[in-house]
Amino acid sequence: MASSRPRREDGKKAAFLALALAACTIALFAPATGFKFVSLDDPLYVSENPRVAGGLTPASLRWAFVATAAANWHPLTWVSHLTDVTLFGLDPSGHHLTSILLHAASTALLFLLLRELTGTLLPSLFAAALFAAHPLRVESVVWVAERKDVLGMLFGVLTLRSYARDVRRPGGRVGGLTVLCFAAGLMSKPVLVTLPLALLLLDYWPLGRFEGAHPRRAFAAAAGEKLPLLALSAIAGAITWSVQSSGGAVVATTRAPLLARFADVPAAGMAYVAKTLAPINLSCFYPAHETPLPWWEIAGAGATLGALTLLAIHGRARRPHLLAGWLWFLGTLAPTIGFIRIGGHFIADRYTYLPHLGLFAGLAWEARAIAARRGAQRAAALCAVATLAAFAFLTWNQTAVWKSDLTLFEHADAVTTDNWQVKSHLRRVYLQAGRPADAARVYQETIGIRPDQAGAHGNLGLALIRMGKFAEAAAAAEQALLLQPDSPEAANTLGNALAGLGRWEEAAAAHRRALALRPGYPEAHNSLARALGRLNRHREAAEHLQAAIRLDPGSSAAHLNLGAEYLALGMRAEALAATRGALALDPALDIAHLQLGSICAALGDRICARRELELLLGTNTGLAARLRREIDASPGR
Repeated sequence: MASSRPRREDGKKAAFLALALAACTIALFAPATGFKFVSLDDPLYVSENPRVAGGLTPASLRWAFVATAAANWHPLTWVSHLTDVTLFGLDPSGHHLTSILLHAASTALLFLLLRELTGTLLPSLFAAALFAAHPLRVESVVWVAERKDVLGMLFGVLTLRSYARDVRRPGGRVGGLTVLCFAAGLMSKPVLVTLPLALLLLDYWPLGRFEGAHPRRAFAAAAGEKLPLLALSAIAGAITWSVQSSGGAVVATTRAPLLARFADVPAAGMAYVAKTLAPINLSCFYPAHETPLPWWEIAGAGATLGALTLLAIHGRARRPHLLAGWLWFLGTLAPTIGFIRIGGHFIADRYTYLPHLGLFAGLAWEARAIAARRGAQRAAALCAVATLAAFAFLTWNQTAVWKSDLTLFEHADAVTTDNWQVKSHLRRVYLQAGRPADAARVYQETIGIRPDQAGAHGNLGLALIRMGKFAEAAAAAEQALLLQPDSPEAANTLGNALAGLGRWEEAAAAHRRALALRPGYPEAHNSLARALGRLNRHREAAEHLQAAIRLDPGSSAAHLNLGAEYLALGMRAEALAATRGALALDPALDIAHLQLGSICAALGDRICARRELELLLGTNTGLAARLRREIDASPGR
């Protein structure tokens, strides 16, 4: 039976509760406004995207509607990012705030929608609060690159509200505003393609449109109403498939056979159920299985999902909300359940954003029904508050995980096993943070998981070089070259390790191999020049450094090394110019100040030399003492 309309006198209370719910949601996620961008897709979407960096302009607006960057077509998401850059620049605080506000708005509108549809206040509030505060929301709300989630959800809820008002009017049908809101949602995130089918569940409960003498006829009519929306879904689905396939995001069946994908579907479904009920050990990446799951695990997951579905169907007469909520959950998960494999993940927290909307509504009304039958409204209220408090606590903690790359990847590495994709990010972060020992440990763990991964062996060599373990670094680089003989990076790493051992001829040969594999490799030119300089082949070294600078004019190291080679050749004026070029690129480069001071001292320019000495006295007393000795031994003028 269709629910009664809410009483007029409840309107003000509902508006107040909606504002309070939005405010609590903003407060829950507010710490994210102090977070940085993370390296997972944020550079692609905002922080290093030159198209977005200019903000909202006529040219960037045109680009947004034709762009297929990030293997997606979502023009309104691009417009949202462009607007944020216009308002906040590249300060991540404003970008995070926008995502939080969008989530809060969707939450408030969801509460008002449920209250309007059912005429009940507290279950509507509980369902919306569950949706807002569940820890699985963190990825969608706090990750700037997932703006598409929160923006798409806002348009999704607006679609539901508009649709509900359309069909409750006499002779109601899907109106233009509903179509427009749905189109906007698809242009924010195409995962909303299942929404027209989900509207049939809304028709079933709470709208009760299939009750009466001819339920099949009513169902057919309701399905026919949604043809315009289904057409939009088909168009969006076709565009998405084309863009993601051409962008390399769709995993080929050669890498993930169809049978394995079918087997993963029930396992993924149960994983989402488990994460919903016990949202702990959440990760930014859950790796796909390298080997097929055990048959008993697949069968158990399928049997459990099937049993839950049969129970919901069996109890549909008394509990239509449970059937509607459960089928909403399963149906809206379908595009992301794993049969169409996008990327290397098994499941993702963000994929529960839309599915939880219907599921939590069904669970909230079931809690209300149980409390009413047992006369335990007070106990139910305490349980509801305790559940929300627990979820809010977990969400607060999970939000803190996204503070930086370091916290994000360390947490993901701690709560998952054999996650070589996360380890690849973590070892990079450790190297950037100047923690080569930690990076080396993670590289070794990665090799234990994927011993055939040449890049892990090569990068382990890099970490070992930074630790001064040159013999071990050379062994790691040689193993990388055995696995991938055409890797210029591994060859260059081998050369640097051999250089650390003082084996300059072998080092030069390794760097030449890197250049043969990639002629336009500035780092290899620079490294080869260092080896040649040690072999007293300074003119040849200078030629390679000139090549490195042509390829990478912003390399302060290449300018500095060229100055040293010019000095060895007796070309002091050229050495002076090259060294000053290095300092123009990096004024804090102490070794360049030493070199410049040395050249000035050799030229008898003590004023210049002492100026560099004064700079070094404030930053590096060891280099300053060395320069002082050179000045004292130099001719003055």
